[in-house]
Amino acid sequence: MDIPEIRAIVARFLLNSSDLAAATLVCKRWNATFTPVLYTNVRLSSSKQHSMEGLVANASRIHHLLLSEIHVNVPSRSCTKLKSLEIRTSSSWDLQAVGRLAALVRHNTNIEMIDIEYAGDVSPRGFLKTVSSCTGLRELCISMPKLKRSSVEIILDVAARLEHLKIKSTTASFPESLDKWPCFPLMKKFELSVYETPARVFLELIRKCPGLKELNWSVGRNETCPASDISGLFKTYCPLVEQLDLTYVSLMDEHFSEILYGCHRILSLRFRESNFGELAFQSLSRHFASLEKLDVGYSTGLTSRMIQQIMTSCPGLTNFYGTTLDASDILGDIMDENAMEVDTQEQPRDWVCTNLRFLTISICGLEGKPLAWHRKVLQQLARLDKLDTLSLCASAVPPLTSPKVRDGLNLRLEAGLDHLSSLKKLVIFHFEGIWQQMEEQDVRWMAEAWPKLERVIGRLHHDRMKQQRLSRILKDRGITGPC
Repeated sequence: MDIPEIRAIVARFLLNSSDLAAATLVCKRWNATFTPVLYTNVRLSSSKQHSMEGLVANASRIHHLLLSEIHVNVPSRSCTKLKSLEIRTSSSWDLQAVGRLAALVRHNTNIEMIDIEYAGDVSPRGFLKTVSSCTGLRELCISMPKLKRSSVEIILDVAARLEHLKIKSTTASFPESLDKWPCFPLMKKFELSVYETPARVFLELIRKCPGLKELNWSVGRNETCPASDISGLFKTYCPLVEQLDLTYVSLMDEHFSEILYGCHRILSLRFRESNFGELAFQSLSRHFASLEKLDVGYSTGLTSRMIQQIMTSCPGLTNFYGTTLDASDILGDIMDENAMEVDTQEQPRDWVCTNLRFLTISICGLEGKPLAWHRKVLQQLARLDKLDTLSLCASAVPPLTSPKVRDGLNLRLEAGLDHLSSLKKLVIFHFEGIWQQMEEQDVRWMAEAWPKLERVIGRLHHDRMKQQRLSRILKDRGITGPC
């Protein structure tokens, strides 16, 4: 039985181009169903080419095009319905290549997104000039080592009608005055990473975005922190910002606190490798009810107590990259430090972030403790039944390069590993750097209990020969394991 509706459903789930290509060869009816899907998203490179005949015949079906090389042939005259164009290349942009890309863009003035990642030294002003003619453009991402003033001015001209702008460059020459561009009224997402441009320039640009919701800003290490000015951005100029990523190594705890206090509501926050501490944490607590994504990895001032408070206070959290969490803070009052035992009748304070899909923390304070401690901690992890990625070795001390760190969870069935049977959606399990002495039954249990498991990262056993045998068990089940 061959039902067109069922073929259409199958086509939506075949994401691999080779599978789609194979489906087009089954018969004429299958060809009619799967060919449009095959050519909706096209990736072209010197090593991965569609036939020119197929491209010409189906160019009008291409909506999303990714070019890994700029010297590949694209039938620009018939490829006129692009919604997005991505260019990822380290090749030099010679005049012929620029002309070919410009022709493609000219035939797609209603294109919505252009993303250019280019490692060459030449600033492609001519191509950017063509991009500026795209009246339907809403997203523009530019990543290249050098941007001349003429190129920057073209980008700012386009920014007046953009919703998303990304500028990533080592050197970008901005005009001395930005008065020519009074406002970017549609801008919702701004990504800025230019290391040799003064922070004041970006502050002025950001102030021109009253509807901004997401800011990703990386600034040079030698820049003086304008914390008050940044805080003022969110109080006065950009009150709608709710996703914030500040890779700003010179920020101190009080700076983070001032910035967070200036934000009305935060959904996503990334302050990695920062001096995030007690003051910043107090300001962050105002956003616990709304927080969905938090990345404070490698932050020196974040304590175990703070990590535990996040786990017990942020019900909407889906992604969390934390630091070190001590088992004593997880177990709280139910532990007896002197007796080295845990009251098995009592339960620790529940983690409320049960919507977590990604979790990276380092759980410590377990070396020499009885297995009952491990079981209680594993019971807390078992509450997070939506996890697809679990990493138990974040910014741990001693460093992850040592294979002999014994202060971590015992991941054996006898220690309560089977409590994690609730993690049916787990895809990646990461415990690199933690001493383990797993046996075959432990590894087989993981492979059977977690049906979506694809990858295990970490030494299963300290003995090299046993490690290899255990890894083969995973490999036989189609799971990528440690070497």
